[in-house]
Amino acid sequence: MMDWIFRPQCAACGAAAVTLCAACRASLVEIGAACPRCAEPSEHEALCRRCRT
Repeated sequence: MMDWIFRPQCAACGAAAVTLCAACRASLVEIGAACPRCAEPSEHEALCRRCRT
């Protein structure tokens, strides 16, 4: 019933999908290691210099 009221759709483009449609999923770019607090790209998965202060 909930699917009838709240149609499952892609969070990025609104197409019919459960979470992300195949096209949006394929267009995602992996960012690699990042600061766990601000998501700033970094060499390690540790807090960046800005977040450590």
